[in-house]
Amino acid sequence: MRRANLLVLACFLASCAPGTPGLFQQNIKVPGKFALVPSAELQQAAQNRWWEGLNDPALNRIMERGLNQGLDLKAAGERIQEAEALYRIQGGTAGLTGSLTATARVGETAGVSFSNSDVTFNPSYLVDLFGEQRARRDSAGSDLEARIFDAGAARLAYQQSLANTYLDVRYNQTLLQQRRNMIATRRQQIALMKEGLELGSEFVYTLRRAEAGLYEMLSNATDADAGVKRAIFALATLLDEPADPLVKELSAKRVRQPEPKANINPGIPAELLRNRPDIRAAEARIASRVGAFGITEAQLYPSLRIGGSVTVGSTESYSLIPQLTFPILDRGARLARRDAAISQVRQAEIAWRQTVLTAVEEVQTGIVEVRNWDAQVRDKARSVQKYTEVVNFVNEAADLQELTQLDNLGAQNDLSAALAELARARRNHAQSWVLLNVAIGQGWDTQTKAAPQK
Repeated sequence: MRRANLLVLACFLASCAPGTPGLFQQNIKVPGKFALVPSAELQQAAQNRWWEGLNDPALNRIMERGLNQGLDLKAAGERIQEAEALYRIQGGTAGLTGSLTATARVGETAGVSFSNSDVTFNPSYLVDLFGEQRARRDSAGSDLEARIFDAGAARLAYQQSLANTYLDVRYNQTLLQQRRNMIATRRQQIALMKEGLELGSEFVYTLRRAEAGLYEMLSNATDADAGVKRAIFALATLLDEPADPLVKELSAKRVRQPEPKANINPGIPAELLRNRPDIRAAEARIASRVGAFGITEAQLYPSLRIGGSVTVGSTESYSLIPQLTFPILDRGARLARRDAAISQVRQAEIAWRQTVLTAVEEVQTGIVEVRNWDAQVRDKARSVQKYTEVVNFVNEAADLQELTQLDNLGAQNDLSAALAELARARRNHAQSWVLLNVAIGQGWDTQTKAAPQK
């Protein structure tokens, strides 16, 4: 009977050991590392404070506060803490369990009092025969790595939202300032027209056109003022700050729209792979899924647990109990879990490829947009210059009665529209520059500076 049992055990181990790892390697070919080791230049790029290239001290202060107190970043930090705790669970003592029990007895039997105590230690250790514990550690470590890179991706997304919202604030403030200037000019013009006491239908038509345009300018100024407030409220939410102090901080008599001055070298796709945190997180998730597969693979084989107890007290004893467990009746379910784990590895690899393709598209689109809006800023600045010359010429000609006030109104309207278009182009140029910086992974590992002393 003993020989028969040993023969059954040998046959079972022989049947379950070979085949599965080879099948996995044949069907799933996952490289151990998709990206090369980051170079010093790429590490520097990851820590590059790209927003300082916009040369705006107020934006620098806001970004610093946001990186220290943004709720999205705090949540990402907590997810890292969670992953670190789960990784510690899979440490070197993961297979070791046990308890220490102390028992005290006090009583009386046949008029005789007695008291005794025992201390029992019950250790148990799961021997890692087929690498299940190692696979759990590897999977947990890769999950931790993915969370760290996820935090980097969250930091980039937060930086982009914060910078774009700030640019919206300055854009709307610029529009408001332009429209208030145009309103003041139009009111002066209407006052001068009324003082002239000219008669005739042409004069009345021109005056009514000027008055109608004034109300349209007032409406546009109201809309720009609301845009300033909406953008500041959004900025306050991102900063987790009250809005009123931020309104005072960002108020200015003369508003300057930030313009990018620094050049960007977007690099090549290989550099992109090593620099984007979302790609590196996708790589880590492949490794985590491979680790999860290792767990299901090891669970196809027998497990060995060594337990026992040691009792010290009124009686002293010890025991050692090795327990070998064979997965027989639920082997079909275990195989199904293994196959599901293989599919999850494939899914993680597909997700990685999709992330890479999206990253390349974002960089290419960012380059096109930066160049497009850079050219538009130059052209629209020339347009403003020419319309300004037209307004000056019409004013001089109107004084000489060579052109009418109606011509003057038309020239001012053209200049107002050109100024608004230039402001929009500057905002879009800066935002496309922000997008390109984020797309190439600049600044995802940025360390915050110490908060300034008040």
